[in-house]
Formats: sequence, C-alpha cells, structure tokens
Amino acid sequence: MDLHARAAREAGETERRLYALPTWRESALFTRAERAALVLCEALTLLPEAGVSDAVYAEAAAWFDDTALTHLLWTAAATNVWNRMAVATGMGRRTASS
Repeated sequence: MDLHARAAREAGETERRLYALPTWRESALFTRAERAALVLCEALTLLPEAGVSDAVYAEAAAWFDDTALTHLLWTAAATNVWNRMAVATGMGRRTASS
C-alpha cells in the first residue's frame, strides 16, 4: 500500500482522497467513473464463482473506452498476481536469510 500511496501522491492525488479510499462507497469524493473502476477491480480481486457480473462490466465500459478498460483490467489483474505471489511466498514476513 505504501508504494501505491506514494505513487498516487506523486501523481497529484490528495491526502483526503487517499484517506477516504477505504470508504469510497460512502464518500462523495469519487466520481461515477472512479466508482465503476473500483467496483470492477474489486470484482476481479474477489472473483465470485460466477465471475464479474455483466452489470459491473457494463458500468465500467460505459465510462472507459476499449483501451482504457483494457488498461484497467490488466492493471487489476497484474496487481492481484503480485499480491498473491507475496502472500504465497511470505513476502514481508520473511527475511532474506530465513
């Protein structure tokens, strides 16, 4: 999270929005497009047995063109892979010598 928060700050994101991110559903600080992106990324992360619903995908597709939607999907997918590899390998829990 620290890496991503630093990158967001460097890209001009405000502290207020960073602190509100865990409560984005209740916060008025995020646009409808940002909410659609967050719902889609959350669905990809949790990936219910039925997959990402057509409604979630359609809402994101309504806000993002094909290129932006592809970038969003690949970014979420790559982040999920990195996170799962970190969990599987104990990254952050183990030192190089353990």
